[in-house]
Amino acid sequence: MQNKNTKAYWDLRFKSGSWDKTGSKQTTHYALGNVKHMDLDSDFSGKILDFGCALGDAIPVFKSAFPKADFYGLDISEEAIKICKEKYGKLAQFKCGTHESVENTDVIIASHVMEHITDDKKIVNVLLSKCETLYI
Repeated sequence: MQNKNTKAYWDLRFKSGSWDKTGSKQTTHYALGNVKHMDLDSDFSGKILDFGCALGDAIPVFKSAFPKADFYGLDISEEAIKICKEKYGKLAQFKCGTHESVENTDVIIASHVMEHITDDKKIVNVLLSKCETLYI
Protein backbone atom coordinates (compact mmCIF):
# COMPACT_ATOMS: atom_id res chain seq x y z
CA MET A 1 0.00 0.00 0.00
CA GLN A 2 1.34 3.42 -0.96
CA ASN A 3 1.68 6.02 1.80
CA LYS A 4 -0.54 8.91 0.76
CA ASN A 5 0.86 11.12 3.50
CA THR A 6 3.93 12.13 1.53
CA LYS A 7 4.61 15.35 -0.28
CA ALA A 8 5.89 13.36 -3.27
CA TYR A 9 2.59 11.46 -3.57
CA TRP A 10 0.49 14.64 -3.52
CA ASP A 11 2.79 16.53 -5.90
CA LEU A 12 2.45 13.68 -8.40
CA ARG A 13 -1.31 13.39 -7.86
CA PHE A 14 -1.93 17.09 -8.50
CA LYS A 15 0.59 17.38 -11.35
CA SER A 16 -0.85 14.36 -13.17
CA GLY A 17 -4.36 15.82 -13.13
CA SER A 18 -5.82 12.72 -11.48
CA TRP A 19 -7.19 14.86 -8.62
CA ASP A 20 -9.38 16.78 -11.07
CA LYS A 21 -11.42 13.66 -11.91
CA THR A 22 -13.29 13.70 -8.59
CA GLY A 23 -11.31 15.71 -6.03
CA SER A 24 -12.33 19.19 -7.14
CA LYS A 25 -16.03 18.33 -7.19
CA GLN A 26 -15.73 16.66 -3.81
CA THR A 27 -13.95 19.69 -2.33
CA THR A 28 -16.66 22.04 -3.59
CA HIS A 29 -19.41 19.72 -2.30
CA TYR A 30 -17.82 19.52 1.16
CA ALA A 31 -17.30 23.30 1.30
CA LEU A 32 -20.97 23.92 0.51
CA GLY A 33 -21.90 21.62 3.39
CA ASN A 34 -19.31 23.08 5.72
CA VAL A 35 -20.46 26.70 5.43
CA LYS A 36 -23.94 25.68 6.59
CA HIS A 37 -22.49 24.54 9.90
CA MET A 38 -19.96 27.30 10.52
CA ASP A 39 -20.77 29.71 13.30
CA LEU A 40 -19.69 32.81 11.39
CA ASP A 41 -21.81 35.74 10.30
CA SER A 42 -21.92 36.50 6.58
CA ASP A 43 -20.25 39.85 7.34
CA PHE A 44 -17.26 38.19 9.05
CA SER A 45 -14.19 40.20 8.08
CA GLY A 46 -11.33 38.27 9.65
CA LYS A 47 -8.74 35.89 8.25
CA ILE A 48 -9.69 32.38 7.16
CA LEU A 49 -7.12 29.69 6.34
CA ASP A 50 -8.00 26.65 4.25
CA PHE A 51 -5.48 24.15 5.65
CA GLY A 52 -4.75 21.40 3.15
CA CYS A 53 -6.47 23.40 0.42
CA ALA A 54 -5.61 21.01 -2.44
CA LEU A 55 -6.47 22.92 -5.65
CA GLY A 56 -8.29 25.69 -3.77
CA ASP A 57 -11.77 24.74 -4.96
CA ALA A 58 -13.33 25.53 -1.58
CA ILE A 59 -12.19 29.15 -1.73
CA PRO A 60 -14.96 30.42 -4.08
CA VAL A 61 -17.57 28.77 -1.84
CA PHE A 62 -16.08 30.32 1.29
CA LYS A 63 -15.69 33.70 -0.44
CA SER A 64 -19.35 33.64 -1.45
CA ALA A 65 -20.43 32.85 2.13
CA PHE A 66 -18.04 35.34 3.78
CA PRO A 67 -17.30 38.02 1.16
CA LYS A 68 -15.55 40.41 3.58
CA ALA A 69 -13.07 37.85 4.89
CA ASP A 70 -9.44 37.51 3.79
CA PHE A 71 -8.65 34.01 2.55
CA TYR A 72 -5.47 31.99 2.61
CA GLY A 73 -4.74 28.50 1.34
CA LEU A 74 -1.96 26.22 2.54
CA ASP A 75 -1.02 22.83 1.15
CA ILE A 76 2.00 20.55 1.33
CA SER A 77 2.04 20.18 -2.46
CA GLU A 78 3.92 22.77 -4.50
CA GLU A 79 2.07 21.53 -7.59
CA ALA A 80 -1.29 22.19 -5.93
CA ILE A 81 -0.27 25.68 -4.87
CA LYS A 82 0.82 26.55 -8.42
CA ILE A 83 -2.65 25.60 -9.67
CA CYS A 84 -4.36 27.44 -6.80
CA LYS A 85 -2.56 30.64 -7.67
CA GLU A 86 -3.58 30.34 -11.33
CA LYS A 87 -7.22 29.50 -10.62
CA TYR A 88 -8.00 31.52 -7.51
CA GLY A 89 -5.14 33.95 -6.97
CA LYS A 90 -7.57 36.88 -7.13
CA LEU A 91 -9.63 35.44 -4.28
CA ALA A 92 -6.94 34.28 -1.85
CA GLN A 93 -3.26 34.07 -1.09
CA PHE A 94 -1.69 30.61 -1.34
CA LYS A 95 1.52 29.10 -0.10
CA CYS A 96 3.15 25.73 0.20
CA GLY A 97 3.80 24.49 3.70
CA THR A 98 2.83 22.31 6.64
CA HIS A 99 1.32 22.89 10.06
CA GLU A 100 4.68 24.37 11.03
CA SER A 101 4.15 27.27 8.63
CA VAL A 102 0.66 28.20 9.82
CA GLU A 103 0.52 31.79 11.00
CA ASN A 104 -1.90 33.13 13.60
CA THR A 105 -5.33 33.59 12.07
CA ASP A 106 -8.95 33.91 13.12
CA VAL A 107 -10.35 30.74 11.55
CA ILE A 108 -8.78 27.57 10.21
CA ILE A 109 -10.75 25.10 8.11
CA ALA A 110 -9.24 21.64 7.71
CA SER A 111 -11.85 19.88 5.64
CA HIS A 112 -11.18 16.23 4.85
CA VAL A 113 -7.46 16.58 5.36
CA MET A 114 -6.78 15.01 8.76
CA GLU A 115 -7.21 11.48 7.46
CA HIS A 116 -4.20 12.14 5.23
CA ILE A 117 -1.94 13.40 8.00
CA THR A 118 0.33 11.35 10.19
CA ASP A 119 0.10 12.30 13.89
CA ASP A 120 -3.19 14.14 13.43
CA LYS A 121 -3.69 14.84 17.15
CA LYS A 122 -0.40 16.72 17.29
CA ILE A 123 -1.33 18.69 14.17
CA VAL A 124 -4.76 19.58 15.59
CA ASN A 125 -3.12 20.93 18.74
CA VAL A 126 -0.76 23.07 16.68
CA LEU A 127 -3.65 24.40 14.59
CA LEU A 128 -5.69 25.15 17.72
CA SER A 129 -2.79 27.22 19.05
CA LYS A 130 -2.81 29.31 15.84
CA CYS A 131 -6.49 30.32 15.66
CA GLU A 132 -9.58 31.35 17.53
CA THR A 133 -11.77 28.79 15.76
CA LEU A 134 -10.87 25.50 14.09
CA TYR A 135 -13.28 23.60 11.85
CA ILE A 136 -12.43 20.00 11.00
